[in-house]
Amino acid sequence: MKLLDVTSVPDWYGDNKFIRHGFRPPKPCFKYCIKSSVLNFHNESGNIFSHLIGALFFAFLWYRSMSCNVYQNFSLIDKLIFSAFFFGIIICLLLSTLFHTFRCHSRRVLKLFAKLDYCGITLLIAASFVPWIYYGFYYLPTQRNLYLTSTIFLCMVCFVLSLFDKFSEPELRKIRSCVFLLNGCSAIFPCFHLYLQLYMFGPTAAPLAFKSILLLILMGTLYIIGALCYMFKIPERLCPGKFDLWFHSHQIFHTLVIVAGLMYFHSLSLMAEARLNQRMHQNNDLTFLTTD
Repeated sequence: MKLLDVTSVPDWYGDNKFIRHGFRPPKPCFKYCIKSSVLNFHNESGNIFSHLIGALFFAFLWYRSMSCNVYQNFSLIDKLIFSAFFFGIIICLLLSTLFHTFRCHSRRVLKLFAKLDYCGITLLIAASFVPWIYYGFYYLPTQRNLYLTSTIFLCMVCFVLSLFDKFSEPELRKIRSCVFLLNGCSAIFPCFHLYLQLYMFGPTAAPLAFKSILLLILMGTLYIIGALCYMFKIPERLCPGKFDLWFHSHQIFHTLVIVAGLMYFHSLSLMAEARLNQRMHQNNDLTFLTTD
């Protein structure tokens, strides 16, 4: 298959003017899109396989986590809370894979899968917030419910915006990125709030919770860096045509999403372990008082 340059493809397809070459010829055929993605190397290959492999990896991690001895002490609710994150990130990565696979189909199909891609991002934000808030404010139900409600509301707003055709237009790239960034940055408030409440965890669980908060901050930093690269099309903006196939902004964003997902999984594991230790400590104290 002969790859095209940006001047030979429609505007709806070549929306990044700093990527000059490596485009698949547009063709309204799903079979062609899949076949060209698997058998040919082009400027979407890195985007497709980074998130496809990422989705398979998190599916394996989900299976391993639920069968690990550490998680055998978790209740059904705990396992469901953990599973919410895995479900969210796997669906997000798969929808992203489909978007990049069928991007060369047609304008109509591109818009459809762009909407699904943005809905997947919203789902990932919700699936990341909810479990962490659940464990972080486990013994503060009022604050927990407040943060959960506000998180779900903001994600619903993003979800509705994602359904509008205008939201996926190339000229709204920066606004679109800012919407998701602001949604994600709303985690600053519960994160800082929880930091002020670390004393409630006790001497054993507090260090675990503190490490969890640090990892959450690191995760957020990676998301912000990735989003900024995507917004300003860095590094291809600096050297147009030099990053057509490898290391362009979208690939960097994809890679950082996967790394940030791993950071979040570790953060959530530490927070869940902190609450489990706190719960066991309280049960031991109750048993001691009862027997005494």
